[in-house]
Amino acid sequence: MYSRQNYTEALAEITARRNSAEATAKERDLELSLKYPEIREIDRELKQTGLLLFRAACAGEDITPIRERNEELMAKRRDFLLSVGLPVDYTEPHYTCKKCTDSGFIDIKMCSSLR
Repeated sequence: MYSRQNYTEALAEITARRNSAEATAKERDLELSLKYPEIREIDRELKQTGLLLFRAACAGEDITPIRERNEELMAKRRDFLLSVGLPVDYTEPHYTCKKCTDSGFIDIKMCSSLR
């Protein structure tokens, strides 16, 4: 049986894990952008294409060319990371629980990692 205190402590632990994974990802992203101007430029353009995709989709326009450019940029980023000896997911959060991404819940149901 779970007590309110157990639940609160478990949720705090899960939240701390999530915050840590996300902070590490942000630190790595900053590290890369400072060390490699190429990555900084790719990321800048990816943000722009993301905004363009959103605007085009909202306006009912053809998003194919923007999506293709976005895919090219993501491949370029992946290839660059590999070329400097880093994994492609280097700047992604590495959660302890892949199922709930350290949120404790999957579709409003409690994840086994929180139990």
